Amino acid sequence: MLKLSPGKLWGMRRLADANGRWKMIAIDQRTPLMGPVAQKRGVKEAPFKDLSDIKISVIKHLSPYSSAMLLDPNYAYPYGVHELSPAKGLILAVEDHVTDENAGGRKSKLIPDWSVEKISKIGGDAVKLLFGTDQMHIILLTSISKDWSNKLVMNAENMTKSCY
Repeated sequence: MLKLSPGKLWGMRRLADANGRWKMIAIDQRTPLMGPVAQKRGVKEAPFKDLSDIKISVIKHLSPYSSAMLLDPNYAYPYGVHELSPAKGLILAVEDHVTDENAGGRKSKLIPDWSVEKISKIGGDAVKLLFGTDQMHIILLTSISKDWSNKLVMNAENMTKSCY
């Protein structure tokens, strides 16, 4: 049987609705939005404000139907978190949308100057980490536990390095 600490259990409950179901909406995507927005605007790079406005709109209109929202710390959180009810769970991505490209393929990396500790300090209930190479992508979602989450991130970095 899986044993959870009271704090971890509380964090996991914050991600669920009143019936204990997870109904999360992910709006942490960055790269897949940049191309279409730039193309629509007829510019090389998508305007920052346009990307933030899209995320604000999604949070505002869809968060009432979710138990938690997965946000990115670049565009969604700083400009849209005010649209998220405090009763909703908050999950933040820790991986960067910019990847390292080399002979072994594409490799995920962490957002510079961003950490599990910072996510915890701003009220995050969980951390999302997507890591991998062109051959493998793994998504890890964990409620905030500083020691465990930091170990998870370090192990993910090591696993990704070992894929090359």
